[in-house]
Formats: sequence, C-alpha cells, structure tokens
Amino acid sequence: MNAMNKISLNEYQNYTRYVENISFGEVYPRAVVNGMQSGEIFSDGKAVLIWHYCGFAWICGEYSNVFLREAERLKADARRRLVLFTGDERVSEFFERCGASLGKRLFFRYTGAGAETALPEGFEIKPIGRRLFEELEGRVEPKLFWSDADEFERNGKGFCVMNGSEPAAWAFFASTDGKEADIGVEAAEKYRGRGLASAAASAVIFAAVKEGLKPVWACDSGNKASQGLARKLGFECCGECRVIR
Repeated sequence: MNAMNKISLNEYQNYTRYVENISFGEVYPRAVVNGMQSGEIFSDGKAVLIWHYCGFAWICGEYSNVFLREAERLKADARRRLVLFTGDERVSEFFERCGASLGKRLFFRYTGAGAETALPEGFEIKPIGRRLFEELEGRVEPKLFWSDADEFERNGKGFCVMNGSEPAAWAFFASTDGKEADIGVEAAEKYRGRGLASAAASAVIFAAVKEGLKPVWACDSGNKASQGLARKLGFECCGECRVIR
C-alpha cells in the first residue's frame, strides 16, 4: 500500500476528476485544483485529500483505512487547521473514534430573489483592496481564505462598509473557482444589527452575478444568524454534510 504523498503544484490539474464527485462545498477544492487559491493535495494513487488554504478539506476517491489513518495523523500534526467535510458515514465514524468532534454544515444556493440592501446614512462602501485586505480583522476575514493580497487581487473580490476610516462590515469571495463564488461576511461587533453586513454581502452577490459567477453560501447548522441573512439575501438551503474538527 502506497503512503500518502504530497502532490507537486504542477500536477494539481490531474486531480480535477476527483472534485467532480464532490457534491457539497466543491468550490473550495476546485479552486485549489484550478490554481485559483492556495492549498495542498495528498494522494496514495487511489484516494485524494484536498486541503484548502483556509483549512477546509475533502477526502475523495477509493480510500483505505491506511489512508484514513494517515489523514488523521496529518490532521493531528498540522500547524494550521484541518476541517474535513464529508457525506460518508465511514469517514465520520473513523474520525469520531479518533476523538474528533462532529458537526453539520448547511449549503445554500442563490435564487436571485434577494433585494439589494441600502446603506444607512453616514456609511459608504468601498472595494477591498490591498490595504483593507491586510487591515480587516475578525472571525471571517479575507486573510483566512487567501494566502496573500496578490492572490486575492488576482482572483477574489470584496466590499467593505466604512464609517469614516473604520471598517464596519465586509463581504468577499471566500472561495471562487471561476464558476461559483462562496460568500464570506462579517460585521465588526459594535456595528452588528444595523444591516451593514447585509449591505456588504448584497454588493458582493451582485458583483459575482455580473461576472457570471453563481453565488453560494454555507454555514454551520448552529449559526442561525448566518442562515437568516442567507435567506434574506435570496439563498435557499440545498444540502448538508458532516463537519469533522
């Protein structure tokens, strides 16, 4: 049995066929395979682990128990997070026996029924450029998903609602593969509940549609605020998977 080997960057496109069999959150592994966002790929020749820069990961192909053990070892030893998404009960049960915690992630598709949200008086919206890329701080920020400002400027897009020089809320492509754009959104704590995150997300959604991209949305099943915002913006739930942390 071959060991899990790290695949060189110039071979990533050879793994496109594995992504085609992923039915949830596939924008992330596809972005890695297509070279639009940073990530790592590991394989033993039959099974593949695709690990996006942000920490999201998928196991594809014909995996063995040896491959799962090596994936678990990689997860345990990793210097950055490795959060597995799976619809496979065997994978879930294996990692649960290893002590991982299991949750659920919901996926949403855009219906086009959302309305653009107006900004309250006194705020303005600006594109996220290099300066804001570096400055934005929160639980959901571009730096978490993109390796650097150059990568974000090449393939990403985002908007920030500003109160003067202070970022109040922002939304951006957390991932894009040239077909879809997964929307990430955050509001600074003191600005929450004022519709600013909705305004930023609305701007990003309309920008994605204008570029011919299909907006998608995902969040943990316990994140009721994100689910409510998704529905307000015109998304509907279309699936779920297990999350292994």
